[in-house]
Amino acid sequence: MFKTYVTITLRNLSRQKKYAFINLAALTLGLVPVILILLYVQYELSFDRYHKKKDQIYRVVNETTGLFGQKFLSPMYPSPLAQTMVDKLPEVVSVTRLQDGGSRELEYGEKKFVERNLIYADREIFDIFSFEIVKGNPKTALAQPQSIVLSEAMAKKYFDDEEPMGKFLKLDGFRELRVTGVLKNVPKQSHFLVDFLVPASLMGRSNTRAGVLDPNSWGFANFFIYFLVRQDADVGQLEKKFPKFLETYSSNQHLNRARHFFQPLSDIHLYSHLSTELRPNGDINMVYLYASIAVIILLVGCISYINLATIRSTERAKEVGMRKVCGANRSQLIMQFLGESTVLTLLATIMAIYISALVLPYFNSFVESEIEMGILIKGQSLLWLFTVIALVCICSGSYPALVLSAFEPVMVLKGKFGNAKPSHFKTALVIAQCAFSMLFIIMVLVVHKQLAFFRNNDLGLKKDPIVVIRLDGKITANLEAVKTELRRYPNILHVSSVSYLANQSYTQRRLKIPGQPDDATIDMCYSNVDYDYLDLFEIEVMAGRKFSKDFPTAVRSSFILNETATKALGWKESAIGREFSDGPNRKGTIIGIIKDFHLESLHEPIKPLYLFIDPDDSYYNLCVRISPNKIPETIAFIKATIGRIAPNFAFNYRFYDEIFDQQYRVEQKLGRLFSIFAALAVTIACLGLFGLVSLTTAQRTKEIGIRKVLGASPARITTLLTRDYAKWVFLASLIAWPLAWYGANKWLQSFAYRTNLNWELFVLSSALLLGIVLLTVGYQAFRAANANPVVALRYE
Repeated sequence: MFKTYVTITLRNLSRQKKYAFINLAALTLGLVPVILILLYVQYELSFDRYHKKKDQIYRVVNETTGLFGQKFLSPMYPSPLAQTMVDKLPEVVSVTRLQDGGSRELEYGEKKFVERNLIYADREIFDIFSFEIVKGNPKTALAQPQSIVLSEAMAKKYFDDEEPMGKFLKLDGFRELRVTGVLKNVPKQSHFLVDFLVPASLMGRSNTRAGVLDPNSWGFANFFIYFLVRQDADVGQLEKKFPKFLETYSSNQHLNRARHFFQPLSDIHLYSHLSTELRPNGDINMVYLYASIAVIILLVGCISYINLATIRSTERAKEVGMRKVCGANRSQLIMQFLGESTVLTLLATIMAIYISALVLPYFNSFVESEIEMGILIKGQSLLWLFTVIALVCICSGSYPALVLSAFEPVMVLKGKFGNAKPSHFKTALVIAQCAFSMLFIIMVLVVHKQLAFFRNNDLGLKKDPIVVIRLDGKITANLEAVKTELRRYPNILHVSSVSYLANQSYTQRRLKIPGQPDDATIDMCYSNVDYDYLDLFEIEVMAGRKFSKDFPTAVRSSFILNETATKALGWKESAIGREFSDGPNRKGTIIGIIKDFHLESLHEPIKPLYLFIDPDDSYYNLCVRISPNKIPETIAFIKATIGRIAPNFAFNYRFYDEIFDQQYRVEQKLGRLFSIFAALAVTIACLGLFGLVSLTTAQRTKEIGIRKVLGASPARITTLLTRDYAKWVFLASLIAWPLAWYGANKWLQSFAYRTNLNWELFVLSSALLLGIVLLTVGYQAFRAANANPVVALRYE
């Protein structure tokens, strides 16, 4: 029986090559995003799952509230907390401090590289996480201060086939670290990556105007604190008593006032969006979004299959009648038609897997992951794939099977098997296809409109062409000499050093409001700048003056505030000349008020800001405004100049407008995502509509011939055949518009500054879809309308 089903299925597919191709193409295009997103979802959900004690590992997080009600979440804690938790909390088995080492220079002999994945950690990291040491002893590998553990990949990179144990790597050109262990390569599905481990005790001290800040004091929150609890521990109760524990042992009053909670290891990658992370995290909302889009695309493909199968029901009615007369019962017929959909789905799945493998590198680049096709054949992924195939077979094949198997043999053999025009159900399916496609088109237009708003919005500063160079200790001592040399080049317009770039996330400080009670505070952003900062970014001074070298004795005691800061302080009309302080070590007067500019991305409202000049404090960026002419030559001059003055400095640069655009990387990806899926949805829908109109026009051949004989023009017949589709697009608009408006409005609410949703955008989406649909169905309708009526009526 099974062999018979397969034989009939293949025979029907070969007989109707055109419609088999359309169905196969629609299902394949629908399955490709499903397979890719299935791989993506499994990859994202697998983060940190390889740790054997994953359910017992937590991270401490604190939450503070700003003046304007904004929440600040941070995983940073003082160093003494780690040992205190082990000593005073019986539920805690082990604690480790972690910190990202940033970009560090490592060298061995002639080999010198700038590495990114260097982590400061305590030796307890091996007790908590399942990091496997292949050489060395995990108990002692980080026991000595001048030690380093490196991954197998890094051991190969630096030592080739040499034995790395006992060898020395030089860190930052001066610190000799002895290799005490080799770590098995850490899986990529980790919320922090490790190529090098060095003892947490190597964390340096920070220089401030008040002196040297000890990283091991309660006043310096600079470590991630991860801890392992006992298997029988009540984490909820432990979390409740944690504030009292901190109040007892911590001398950090700001930290003691915060709210604290414990973050499970398994939640960090997808659910954690803190101000500081060891590695950029994923987002569970993106997982949901991708999965939802894949389901919609697959539904559009299934709808095409259902419509084509049911519209062909009249062609297969006699086959059904003959099979029933020969003794086939309804269940056998249902199995036959479900078998056809199964064969077609399996063929589509094979093709979709092949296409997915081809496009996976591009997909990885898009989602910034390292997904492999091998994930698909692992237990859970394989189960999900079989589930998807089964659902597609049922969804695409069940309705046609039920319709065809219900035909009465006597009636169909007499040629009475119903109306050839689409039923209400099939009409509803076409409308649903159009509605889904329109949803994608509207979201593409909304995202691109918001991105255009980002680009065209007045930021209060000029962002191009500015070259940004990240500074480090190798150039700081010679920074003024570098700036002086650069200013002599005619194509360099301004040079400025600054701690934090405009339009990026600023560090904030909670300050007491002068003249108010002690508990009256304000959270203000701040940045250490130099004399050329305002000129370089062309920031307008609203009142007072800029920083000036004409007042050298007053420079360390001068502040410039933005408009938002003066309003928040209540000094809108009389800020100039007022006393201002950001703590016990920096006091002075306000000399200028600048026009508000966007400190951060347009997701955030403009915040209070003060600027100061302090050569003893840190500068992290060197900004160079250049002429748009001869940019390569100017970049070469900057590199050569810095290389001459600071020969050990690793020169890397970026253009500021690129840094600016990177803030909207998520929105740019979302725009590309919706564009790709909109194209897929529309293509699948058009394939289905093309097949549908082909079948309906074929079934109305005699009607078209009679109308032409009676004088109907080709244009009138074309209109007759296509007007239903225009009506269906209109009905789809009525469904898609409110859904799209709700979704787009919810998305836009995440931006403090956003574009407007106007009616023209929705009309444009409907016009685009209508044009595509009419082009698709109009071609077939035009061919049918211009056919010779004699051919259509010859069989009469």
